[in-house]
Amino acid sequence: MGFLANLSNEEVTRKDPSDAVVFLGPTTHLRDKMPAEFLKPAQDKKPAFFYLRYSPIFERGREFPDAIQRLTAARNGTVLIIHSPGELAEAIQRMQKQWETSSQTQVSRLP
Repeated sequence: MGFLANLSNEEVTRKDPSDAVVFLGPTTHLRDKMPAEFLKPAQDKKPAFFYLRYSPIFERGREFPDAIQRLTAARNGTVLIIHSPGELAEAIQRMQKQWETSSQTQVSRLP
């Protein structure tokens, strides 16, 4: 829990924070809630938090929050649960659209 809290705190307290923090991977075995006192408040410009959480298809509908999902929620982020490559592509598009339309984020595009 400490590692996740430190990573999150480092991002939200930097003078020039990242535009987004993205966690991508399978469900963790850590199910504990993130203690509120572990998380520092964000500065004026805070990064958007996303968790693209892979869960096997046979677990569809039986997913329970893990530590990264709870951290993402505590940072007012977005959790997208994916079960297949097609859902991963949809999640990336949804994340990009949400990130681009966010008032706190500016996106520069390559020609």
